[in-house]
Amino acid sequence: MIATMKNDQDARYSVVELCLALGVSRSGFYDHEQKPDCERRREDGVLAQKISLLFLEGRRTYGSRRIQKGLLREGIQCGKKRIVRLMRDQELEVIQKRAFRPKTPLKAATINRLLQIA
Repeated sequence: MIATMKNDQDARYSVVELCLALGVSRSGFYDHEQKPDCERRREDGVLAQKISLLFLEGRRTYGSRRIQKGLLREGIQCGKKRIVRLMRDQELEVIQKRAFRPKTPLKAATINRLLQIA
């Protein structure tokens, strides 16, 4: 938490001030910073790469459900909420389709015929 705050507030607060505000020792902060990533974080890193690959293969139109099905086809079972979180962390946003609007105008004869029916 302090590490993310340190990155967000880099110019405003020092590590000492952040540790004091949150009641954490400086040595504890630096010890925690040196720890290797846990297994879940390593898995998330690999999964995030596969998610971004599927997302780009789908031309930025694949949402979490389609990506989950794509991962299942590859033999990777993963929850939808985890996929949503990893997509949000990578700032992967689906391109929404536009509403259909006909491009050709109706002819006057067609409009008159439709008005007579109604």
